[in-house]
Amino acid sequence: MHTRIFARWISVDHRPGLTALIILFLTSALFGAWSIMGSWATHASVLLVPGAIGVPFGIPPVRLSPLGGTTAGFFLVDLIAAAAMLVVAAMRLENSVRRHPNGGAARAFWAAWGASVCGVIVGNLIRAIYTTFVVDANLIGYLGILVGAVLFAAIWGGAVGILPGIVAALVRLASRPRATDPAPLVGPEPLIGPEPLIGPEPHRGVATP
Repeated sequence: MHTRIFARWISVDHRPGLTALIILFLTSALFGAWSIMGSWATHASVLLVPGAIGVPFGIPPVRLSPLGGTTAGFFLVDLIAAAAMLVVAAMRLENSVRRHPNGGAARAFWAAWGASVCGVIVGNLIRAIYTTFVVDANLIGYLGILVGAVLFAAIWGGAVGILPGIVAALVRLASRPRATDPAPLVGPEPLIGPEPLIGPEPHRGVATP
């Protein structure tokens, strides 16, 4: 079964989606490297404002250890959210291949972009729900964090999904089957000579009385 799944995902129709998933995973790992994202966020501090109200920053990150003074709970939730993001994106891409098996580059771009947006929304909702329990938010705070998480996740997903979409479109263009060689020319049918002339039947003499 695992062999069939692997063979399906490396097929020509699934290569754009598989490449998009790899790019999304690498982007998630980039967000997990706080040595990179932290220095970037300090130069664009406005991006940290949603975090002040409990809205998750960026997309679900993949990292090997807890960040700074955060607890193991946040670390595990981030990993679960990242896994959910990738699973949702894979399901969306699989659905797109089933519905449009012969889609072009534009279809591959929008499929990868939309899958990234949906995946980030689901992943950040998981992170936001955990945050509401940690901060012991009331009903209004709970709803506010969830709504903010969806809105900002859609923005982050739309921005992050551009790169997977472009790569998926390029892979689709590169994996298009080339035009087949033209069929060999078939020569004219051999000329068939005229049928042999058959003379008139010989006249039989008529007996004279």
